[in-house]
Amino acid sequence: MRCHKGRPSRRVFLLFLIKSSGINAEYGVMCRFKSYRSVMDAKNDKHERIVKISRDITIASKRIIFGLHRILPDNTKEHEGILNEAEGKLTALKAQFVKIGEELKGEDVYSFHRAFTNGVQEFIEAATFHHGLKTLTIPSISHLQDQYMGSTCPLLSLSLSSPYSALIPL
Repeated sequence: MRCHKGRPSRRVFLLFLIKSSGINAEYGVMCRFKSYRSVMDAKNDKHERIVKISRDITIASKRIIFGLHRILPDNTKEHEGILNEAEGKLTALKAQFVKIGEELKGEDVYSFHRAFTNGVQEFIEAATFHHGLKTLTIPSISHLQDQYMGSTCPLLSLSLSSPYSALIPL
């Protein structure tokens, strides 16, 4: 490309300078995109691991609920056995929540909120149903947090602190 007076244009001149000096103009951009790609890949991998754990929690919680539906009101011996079995399964889910908590350490929890909230909601349903059958009361969220997760894993309170939590009566 030539200007109107026969001189090369600025763009051509700059490209000539870059090529003659051995500097690759695209190198800086490519390095940045490679670093962005690695960050996004790591975040996506973490999101997928959290979704998988949450899916496992959902499946286990649904099985607990289905098991609790087998309770017959007139057979108290079987009633206690099913409740104890469900209690053990609910307590075993604590390890899954610890895994999610480990994945979320040092991360913005709200960017992964949608990855684990379904599992937490299903767990709350199973734990509430179990507690309701056992004591004929509805547990508070702090009771479920203390009993099944401890204070080190505040996923129950996080799952209820979404933008839609104002719509959920507590």
